[in-house]
Amino acid sequence: MAEEEKLDSLIEIIRHRRSVRKYDPEPLTAGMIEPAIEAAIRTPLISKSPSWNIHVFTEPKLRDRIKRAAQAGIRGKINTWLGSNDIPAMVCVTARADSGLRIGDKPFYLLESAMAFEYFVLGARAAGLGTCWIGAFEENPVAHALELDSCCRIVTVSPIGKPYARPLKPLDINGQYDRIARRRLHEQRKPLNDIAFCETFGQRKDPPFEPLLETLAGRRSEGLEAAKITSSLLGDVHFPTCFADKDVSDQQVAWLLEAARLAPSASNSQTWRFVVIRDDDRLAELESCAHNESGMQAPFSKAPVVIAAVADQWIIKERGSEQPYFMIDIPIALSHIILMASELGLETNVSLEFNENRVRKIIKAPMMSRVVALVSVGYAPARGKQGDLPRNMTAQSRPSRKSIEIL
Repeated sequence: MAEEEKLDSLIEIIRHRRSVRKYDPEPLTAGMIEPAIEAAIRTPLISKSPSWNIHVFTEPKLRDRIKRAAQAGIRGKINTWLGSNDIPAMVCVTARADSGLRIGDKPFYLLESAMAFEYFVLGARAAGLGTCWIGAFEENPVAHALELDSCCRIVTVSPIGKPYARPLKPLDINGQYDRIARRRLHEQRKPLNDIAFCETFGQRKDPPFEPLLETLAGRRSEGLEAAKITSSLLGDVHFPTCFADKDVSDQQVAWLLEAARLAPSASNSQTWRFVVIRDDDRLAELESCAHNESGMQAPFSKAPVVIAAVADQWIIKERGSEQPYFMIDIPIALSHIILMASELGLETNVSLEFNENRVRKIIKAPMMSRVVALVSVGYAPARGKQGDLPRNMTAQSRPSRKSIEIL
């Protein structure tokens, strides 16, 4: 499928999202970016007000200033392809490190920011635009270019524009780099059975998940204009505090995991692992060690399925000081799970506050791995039976303050 063809469902948007490093120089208008903005502002929130901001730079001088800053220093040398004159705009995601929840070495402004930008990325892809998550850059030059205060951190930068769709010339260095990166990184994915386990870490499903990935039996968005696809799908995302007494099929779980498998990660490291828990005793154990800020228990024993999102070890651990990669890569995959659950008519509730060591023992995860989130999955209860159990994340149609600006 060519990149310029129309996408008509969430799974196709996820499947055909990739890191684009070669662009058509056509200038971007505010209308072209609107689907990405509409998607980002529907990102689930941990706090009442989002800690993140997304800045889109279309003005040539500002755009080129960000491009140069992202290439500065030792880390920035890997981004020499940003020097191309055909990149129409740049995006910067910033957040206030002094706001929001923080548990130990888990700063949740990273989680919220990573999810917001992945929503932005999928919205852009639905509208026919390409992006590229960039984590290898020196933060100070970019912060200086943006004139940020000391409390603001940069989570990522990215180009944005239409992917180059014409035949490449042999001496087009950026184009050839884009082609090679696509084959060596994006298209080299670990099999689902290598990243998804049942009940405990490392225990593979028998029969495996892959044969369950048949035709997607969920709501489709066919007939919608590309600009409306993502906002239509995101409009149905909810976070219930209890679930109906109805099972979630293995096929549905396989689709949630497949969406997560296709998520981007730092250098395509694919460090996320997912443990699918159905056993009642194990769910009760998880509930005993998961609490929210009021000390109330999370509703795991009431969910037919809980997915533990775990970060496996990787040699490169941080994007920068206090910015561990597991707090960026795992949330990107979580955003795919949440959206795919909505596509399948399911509801999710994401818990972030729990005793990590106890959870690690319950699911038998390696000592050095990190458990980032516990995602309960099920069907919404009948209207009027939402219950009074807590929730860590909330879904809002609009944040309480402006979080995206186009310059």
